[in-house]
Amino acid sequence: MPLEIALTIYQTCPRLFAVSDEKENLADKILQTTPFFLSSPENVEYMNKLLDEYKPDELKGIMQYIVSGTISRSFALHIPKKFPLLLSSPARDFVCENADVLLNDSENFDLVYRMMQRDSAKAESIIQGYFNCLQDGFPKEKREVIFEFTSHFKIVSLQLLKGYVGSDVEKKMYIERLKMITERMISGTLTDTDRAEPYFNGLLYHVYPNNVGHWTTLERNKKCSDRSADLAEFNIEKVYRIDLLAAGDISLAPGASLRKEAIASLQHPVWNLETKARELAYDVEALKVQFEQKLDEQMARLRASGRYDESQIAVTTIEEKLFLLMADEVYGTSDFSDGVLKSLLLEYEFIYFEDIQHYIAGTRDRVSQSKDGEYILLCELHELYAGKMKEIQRTIVERALQQPATAELLPFFYNKEVQEKGKIEQQTAVAKLQVEKLGLSEGFLRHIKRTLGRGDKQYSDEQLKKLIRRYERAANGLQSKTVSEKTKKRTKAFYGQLRAQREATMKAVSQILGGKMNAEEYYLDTISLGDYAKMEHRGTEGEYNQEEFAAYTTQRFMDVFAPERDTIAGELDKYVSTKGSKREVLNAYIGKDKESAHARMVGGVCVSGDNPPAPKNLWDMPNYFQMVFQDTETFECRGLVLLHHFEEDGKKILTASLNPSSTYLYSVDGAALFEGIMKSLEQFAMANDFDMIAVSQNHGIRTNRTKTIFEASLDERIKKVDKQYSFQQEVQFSYSPNYQMKGMDIVWSKK
Repeated sequence: MPLEIALTIYQTCPRLFAVSDEKENLADKILQTTPFFLSSPENVEYMNKLLDEYKPDELKGIMQYIVSGTISRSFALHIPKKFPLLLSSPARDFVCENADVLLNDSENFDLVYRMMQRDSAKAESIIQGYFNCLQDGFPKEKREVIFEFTSHFKIVSLQLLKGYVGSDVEKKMYIERLKMITERMISGTLTDTDRAEPYFNGLLYHVYPNNVGHWTTLERNKKCSDRSADLAEFNIEKVYRIDLLAAGDISLAPGASLRKEAIASLQHPVWNLETKARELAYDVEALKVQFEQKLDEQMARLRASGRYDESQIAVTTIEEKLFLLMADEVYGTSDFSDGVLKSLLLEYEFIYFEDIQHYIAGTRDRVSQSKDGEYILLCELHELYAGKMKEIQRTIVERALQQPATAELLPFFYNKEVQEKGKIEQQTAVAKLQVEKLGLSEGFLRHIKRTLGRGDKQYSDEQLKKLIRRYERAANGLQSKTVSEKTKKRTKAFYGQLRAQREATMKAVSQILGGKMNAEEYYLDTISLGDYAKMEHRGTEGEYNQEEFAAYTTQRFMDVFAPERDTIAGELDKYVSTKGSKREVLNAYIGKDKESAHARMVGGVCVSGDNPPAPKNLWDMPNYFQMVFQDTETFECRGLVLLHHFEEDGKKILTASLNPSSTYLYSVDGAALFEGIMKSLEQFAMANDFDMIAVSQNHGIRTNRTKTIFEASLDERIKKVDKQYSFQQEVQFSYSPNYQMKGMDIVWSKK
């Protein structure tokens, strides 16, 4: 840039040279990216206007889009006051790069901005999905459906939206089925029925985005077989929770205090069960006898209620009985106390799946050893009521439906739920239609009389009805939005009013009857909306889908513990980290099922394509397995830890290559994430009697997240432990590329 221009800029726009951070001022940024933007007086004047509205850092982030014309100049001036969230949202760049669709249409931008407000850090992938739906031809007039859909499920595509139809109940069933499949894609519990769903591959692409470019693809990774058997020797938790807030420095938010009595009430059911177990000397068989007696007492009450035929409740297994009691609670007219059901479910967990004595002792140890015991206690309670109870509900549903009697009963509850709730929905919708104002109502006829009346000429109701019928027949249902320019003013007004009334009436009839009306096949004087509104609900046209309804039923069962979960969530929300961040939890799964082979691709590692059919490959190594991270809101994979296990000189060694996805890492506290991952790895190592966890001294193997706070935390842990281990000979890490390990840094060792 010529010196005289630079001097002119300095004289006319000195604020550009104010330092906005330690690295560069705004002038540097603008002059580097768009050196000639400020060469004209008009642009300098506009820049001064921008500086009146923006903070320097805000302007740095969005300036390129203003200069390129992607964002209009007039719109840019309004962003800081009217749409400030756009400047700080992770979705900013995507929205600005596609401004022709997302910003220059006011209705589109309104919806996008609401997504930013609702989904904050998770908004970008949802907005990308919304954009793709529009590009694929989704009707703009139905875009609110996308906002509604993504309020429940954070993945959206044209294919997924096709299944989001029917009543509210049917939509909820569909959503729960989608959630179940996406969670199973990482937890390793997918079924062949799941994989056969038409939207399966679309979900798979979302859960496992490709972050490695040419190194591999989803299709190439599909050659990896299920190798879960490689882990048969290990004791593995169903899920490891990585609490990023607990891993950092936390405190109660200013002015916040905990509800101690409410928290104590959540512990009472477990304490009561522990007391009962202690009285029976923790004799599991004696506890089972008491539990089954209590369960049979409740089944006897259910039989005596007369709500079911004996053939419907002729069940034998514990899970079938629990299923029926829960289904009667959520779908029927149960007169049982939900406290009885909650007690049964907690007893089922701690008698048949987990030792109550060990659970209480372990919880007390974790709370007492923590620097913030109250927070850890809340986390333990959340895991009980939201985690363990969810797994118990799933177990009950899955095992019960394996029995023919219960599987045959499920459609009975489906019809009860869909038809009864559908009837309520329809009645509510009809009430909103205000049918008394539609058709040839008295109000509409009075309105038409005022339009057509002149002087002595006044129409009777019968004359008007005949006139309207004549117009409807002659104009083929008044489907044309306009009439000829030569038409008289009063006739135009009459035509417009009549057409609007017909459209509103047709819409109401279609909604009541559940089908679209043909404009040419009906006349206003033949429609009696009052009679239609009184018609019995006809049910829905949706087909019964056992997998969808089973997923929905599991969630309905979980709603029994909604008050407990809400109380815990409210208390947890009172905590913040010293950096101001709120609680965020990752689910981590240890396994080696075929879908988890894609996780290496998300982690951005060069060995992501080290797969079959190569004779020697990483995936087929029997001592290789993975810990895979899943976002609990979007269900996306967030990277992984590549693990190998070895035995040498009587020592069990677990090696780790830590690779959370770079996009996720940049959105969270890297130090807290590292500590959370290590806590889960240590939990696994202790449960399986490993002597150490070690990382390769080859920096390219131990993590790809170089020059980050995450790597600095790893280095700090290595320095703190200050122990090394060297394999007697090089051991294989991978084959393509061909990496070996020998010198190792220990990051944890058994005490």
